[in-house]
Amino acid sequence: MSGAILAALLWAAPAPAQTGAPPAVSTATVRTSSAAVELPGLAEVMTAARHARSPAARRSAIRALRQASYRGEPAFKTLSDAMLHDLNNEVRQDAAAALLDYDGPETLAKIETFFKDELGDEARRVVCVALATAPAYGDNQSVTSLLTGLLAEDGSVAVRLAAVAGLAARQDASALGELQRASKKDKEASVRVAAAAAYRQLSQPVKMKAPKPFVDKQASYDAVKGKDVCPGGSGWCECSRPPLKTRPRCVLREECEHVYFNSYQHDGFDCTWNGELVK
Repeated sequence: MSGAILAALLWAAPAPAQTGAPPAVSTATVRTSSAAVELPGLAEVMTAARHARSPAARRSAIRALRQASYRGEPAFKTLSDAMLHDLNNEVRQDAAAALLDYDGPETLAKIETFFKDELGDEARRVVCVALATAPAYGDNQSVTSLLTGLLAEDGSVAVRLAAVAGLAARQDASALGELQRASKKDKEASVRVAAAAAYRQLSQPVKMKAPKPFVDKQASYDAVKGKDVCPGGSGWCECSRPPLKTRPRCVLREECEHVYFNSYQHDGFDCTWNGELVK
């Protein structure tokens, strides 16, 4: 976290009440490639996420809470509260996206509540995208259920389009029924078109390319070494008697030996087959 962000968090958080003894502040240390950097204590960052004066400072604190060194039940509760109760749309959507770092049914239940209660269309759309792509929920079918629910019930065209895109990306065939319904009955033409395209994509079986059979056949007698492939079983037969040298031929070893013993040997040539001297 940069020094400017740390300063913003420290300025934004209200000063703790003085009780005669300084409050205990926990600290966390993160080691970088060059030096150890001391991060603000968890309590301090959570206070900034809840009570910082500006939305920008609260968003900075929420982003900070996504670091592994802060992750745990206290941070989870802070993010949940910010997602449901902060007065700023962008703060709520950032908190919801951060909450998706936590894998489990409790998280999905809170996200479902967010979608039901959130009035900001853009905030719902952003969280819909985050939900569809969250690494912690890559193969969780409950996410598909949440996305199909948004497609069926959300009043925002942008949110329903995001739900369609998310369902298409997740490749979960259990969404086919809702996609088909939306392709025919959604009141917005763009959603119908997108749903129909996603339905076609998911309903088509994945085509597997059959491997080409290996054909072990002798190459053409006119094959050129360095340009053509000499198939398995054959090899390059070359005969020479300086300064004379024959053109390499792709042939079976038996044919190379036959040519050598019956022709070139009598004329003082040496022959090789795939670099091995024929004797």
